[in-house]
Amino acid sequence: MNPSTRSNKPSLLAAASLGLLALGASAQACGQDGVPDGTLAYTLVVAGHADTTADDGSSIDSRIDWRVEGKFHLKGLAVAALRHGTLGRNPNWQCLSCECSATGAVNDSETDSGTDIGEGYSRAKPEHGTRVGKHSLECKFVGNGLKMTGDSSRHTYALTIPWLDIPVTVSGDEIGSEARTLHRRDLKLAGLRLRPLQDGQHGSQVIHHTMTASPVYGMATRIPVRETVTWTFTPDKG
Repeated sequence: MNPSTRSNKPSLLAAASLGLLALGASAQACGQDGVPDGTLAYTLVVAGHADTTADDGSSIDSRIDWRVEGKFHLKGLAVAALRHGTLGRNPNWQCLSCECSATGAVNDSETDSGTDIGEGYSRAKPEHGTRVGKHSLECKFVGNGLKMTGDSSRHTYALTIPWLDIPVTVSGDEIGSEARTLHRRDLKLAGLRLRPLQDGQHGSQVIHHTMTASPVYGMATRIPVRETVTWTFTPDKG
């Protein structure tokens, strides 16, 4: 191996590292570098329905109905990145002490026809229950996880939307009523088309998956669920 070649590699890496640090510090200090601040508005609708019949003839009718809307003011940052040995910048938007508002509503229901079997008789014994709740807030978060992460070389970005925990009341025959909180995973989308920064970003996606427990009684079942999310990021003017 050529000694001069061996000694140059650390120097190049060190220079690149110093450049990354300096560029990153500069980007965070000014929060500009051509990446505009702006407002992200989104709507998430989750809907599902299943009517499952068991071997004993009983059935479980489950309905899922959630809606969450949010509006967050994000800070634009240019983050340094190495691409094929060349130092470049990626646009990022983060919730850095951002002002926001969000609302959420849940209106789930379940009817279980059930069976009541005793000596010499068998009759249906239906049970009905609901899981409902609403939540709204005006907030100022510091690093709550909502972010848009761009990749200039691929002209794409990723979007992460944290779930808004919603207090719900679960009520049903023979279980009474109790307060709970509806938790779920954050929504993460990747490979979204990155448009010119001054034009803003927008999009929509439909996600299909299956829930394996009924919303009220927690019975084992399979509920096909459709999640529809739409979003718009509007750059600040001026």
